[in-house]
Amino acid sequence: MPIVSFGSYDYLPVLGTTEVERLAYSSLRADTRAGILPVFELNRHRGDEDLEASVSLIQETINAPFLLDLDKRYAPPPYQASNPANPTVEKQRVSRETAENDAYNAYLNALLSPANGFENWRSMCARFENAVPVLQCTNISSQANAVLRQAALLAQGGNSICMRVGQANYEALIALAIQILATLPSSGQMLVIFDCGQGRRGVAEKIEWVLHCRDMLLAGLEPDQITGISIVCMSNSYPQMNHDGLRVVENYDRRIWVGAYQQFPFLFGDYAASPRLQNLSAFLPRSFRATVVHASDDYWMVHRHLNADDPQGWIDGSVVIAAHDQFEPIDTWTDRAIETAAGGNIVGMDNPRPWHAARIAGHVDRQFRYQPPSDDFDDLLG
Repeated sequence: MPIVSFGSYDYLPVLGTTEVERLAYSSLRADTRAGILPVFELNRHRGDEDLEASVSLIQETINAPFLLDLDKRYAPPPYQASNPANPTVEKQRVSRETAENDAYNAYLNALLSPANGFENWRSMCARFENAVPVLQCTNISSQANAVLRQAALLAQGGNSICMRVGQANYEALIALAIQILATLPSSGQMLVIFDCGQGRRGVAEKIEWVLHCRDMLLAGLEPDQITGISIVCMSNSYPQMNHDGLRVVENYDRRIWVGAYQQFPFLFGDYAASPRLQNLSAFLPRSFRATVVHASDDYWMVHRHLNADDPQGWIDGSVVIAAHDQFEPIDTWTDRAIETAAGGNIVGMDNPRPWHAARIAGHVDRQFRYQPPSDDFDDLLG
């Protein structure tokens, strides 16, 4: 596991571990890949009973430092059709998927076991040469000692570690972070992420929460520890899209970061323009709506075609976006794909997967280059 200078990075996007994210990451500009510190979340591939497919995908995709985290959402019960065409086949499918899901959920529970300082999670992290482990915890009231042991063992030899703090139980997690930092030779050895989570409401409240968390953390540190600390302000305001035609969607994550950055030099993190549902769904839609997304500094232009299952939608959407006065292309795979599609060519881009990847890659490339106004942050705060 690596020793990372967290202050050398400005942007930490959260990425899943599916073929979409593999394509997105591989399609980033070379300077973007070299300059970001991504957070890869191991997540289940449908039907799998473990995370080996995600492990292989990361090992084959990235050879630079990254944070390794875990999608803790359990596999849901199988979707059951109300009026199946073949009830016998449907019953067999439900039975098979139930067994697969039960096996995966048992695997996830074992991976998150606090025994011996989260030994199973530490073993998983050891499989990645360039991974900075994110400390795991599912019940702070009963696992505090196990988390402390986990941190001590992962940080041996000066290895870098990370604690990701969400809004649930944040006081106890911050208190634990202070204890961990007190045992490390340098506070720069552990990155702290304050993650506001998914949502577009309460921008001011999220800024206030991030700053409150910062105050709690710094109040427990010695002055020399504060000098070396790196903290990330993370949130995700990219919504689940359900509109028709063109919609310009403001990126509130930058507004939250700017509000916090005015008082402390937070690093910036987001979910890479990917909406995060609280619970996984077993329902597989049988159709798609061609969607084209252009990312700018502070907003997304999203065109969602009216017709289902119509590849022409990627051409039509690209034409609309490319002709819009807010279209600001830069030299990225995503913006070139939009311009090419606007010219009527969607060779290699005629199915949803590359367009999902293009949304992620275009956003990450753009945010890596983001520079806030040097003289008037109030414009972004609104």
